[in-house]
Order: sequence, then C-alpha cells, then structure tokens
Amino acid sequence: MALRGRRKPAVIGNASSVRKGRTALKEEIVTGNIGYGLCVIGAAFGIGLAAYAAATSMARQPEVQGRLFTVFILASAFVEALALIGFVVALMG
Repeated sequence: MALRGRRKPAVIGNASSVRKGRTALKEEIVTGNIGYGLCVIGAAFGIGLAAYAAATSMARQPEVQGRLFTVFILASAFVEALALIGFVVALMG
C-alpha cells in the first residue's frame, strides 16, 4: 500500500520531549522533584527502621554490637545508594 501525502517525522525520545512550551518543561521539573522527594522519604524510612532494629538488638545483646554496627552501616549505604539512583531517574524522566 502506497503512502500518500506527507510522512510524519520519526520521534526520538519520550512523548514529553515532543511537547513545546515552558509549561511542559515546568511539568517535567515538578514531577521529577516529586519523584525524588518520594525516594528520599523512602530512604529515610528505611534507614530509620534499620537504626531502630540495630538499637534494639544491641540493647538485648550488647556482645554483638560490633557486628551489628557494621551491618547497619552497610545497610545504610545501600539505602542511600538507592536514593541516589532515584535522584538520577528523576533527573532523566
């Protein structure tokens, strides 16, 4: 089947990059900031739960404090890494 008329140009990227105007850019910035805010809230909640569990475990068994502290620091680092990934995804979106 032959195409008649003018062809539409191929769109590279997502649909939001096709929109024109300042409002589209503002919408992308706002949604990115909301997404990053949710990531930070989730990371803070995760670190808070880990700190609570580590503190109660150390209170119950003080002899395992060294191992628990190491595990807590590693867990906090992983949660923060996930928050940074959320930041990058929010910037790219």
